[in-house]
Amino acid sequence: MISLRFSKRQRLTKPWQFDRVYRDGSAYHYRFFVAFVLRTTAHQERKVGIVASRKVGKAVARNYAKRRLREIYRLHQHDIPLGTEIVLVARKTITSASWQQIQTEFLDCINHLQSATGYAKDSADSSI
Repeated sequence: MISLRFSKRQRLTKPWQFDRVYRDGSAYHYRFFVAFVLRTTAHQERKVGIVASRKVGKAVARNYAKRRLREIYRLHQHDIPLGTEIVLVARKTITSASWQQIQTEFLDCINHLQSATGYAKDSADSSI
């Protein structure tokens, strides 16, 4: 059975890690978030950082947006190619979006990543 845990080692935590993804990665713009993606060979893990600026709203709205993005990532983390670092930046529209809309958009993002990298889902986590 595949683990859906979201441990600390799967997170981008340092400012320089976010800066590297912003600087060297590619940006994919969606209606509810912007995904900055960096493929790296330095490690064979997926890492994610989630950001919600004050443009999204007050603290309650920002935390709500981050919780939703974090949960969608957690549920679909094994569909993302290994060695990928992602920064998800929430947009203001995420607070009024349904769970299904956000999830559909996130899956579109993952499909784009898979097609861009030639990633085969069946062979990704064969050791798990």
